[in-house]
Amino acid sequence: MAKWDAGVAYCSTTAKGGKNTYDDKEERVVIEDEFNNNILVNTPYRAYPNDKLHPMDLRIVDENGKIHAWVEIERNGMDKTEWKNAASVLGRKVENVLKYNKIGQVIMIFVNKPMNTYFYYCFDPKHLENYPLGLIFYTPEIKRKIIEQRQKEGRPFPESPFDYKHYIPSEEGVFRKIMKGIK
Repeated sequence: MAKWDAGVAYCSTTAKGGKNTYDDKEERVVIEDEFNNNILVNTPYRAYPNDKLHPMDLRIVDENGKIHAWVEIERNGMDKTEWKNAASVLGRKVENVLKYNKIGQVIMIFVNKPMNTYFYYCFDPKHLENYPLGLIFYTPEIKRKIIEQRQKEGRPFPESPFDYKHYIPSEEGVFRKIMKGIK
């Protein structure tokens, strides 16, 4: 599981309208369906959801159950496909992404709010070197809420790793329309 922070939890749940920063159930269902019915068709692989507290949202396995890849899903609060600052590796997730990338390829997926379009790329540890940490661009309202929460806790803003991410340029990945979307 990624490192938890109350301010970041507010930001992530507000963006997608969720109640729990670790509950990506809706996103998992949509992307699992997308992989199994549109991407992995006619291959020996299937996508399956992991437990909601597992650091990776989905695993891709062969017919023998061997894991070949992991899928990490992020849903942003954008209605349109405004991806300039969406694709990234969050500073608080770097440790997990590196760990699971040793077991199988980590595929990072960024879904827009209505879950009809996504951007994905295959993580490469070189991304961490090529795209150094940058401060997350919070909206003024969310930034204010995070600062208020940190002040209550006697913590600074910005604080590593919570307020930083490695921004990944769109040239590193692919945009796709989701074939079905929400069921």
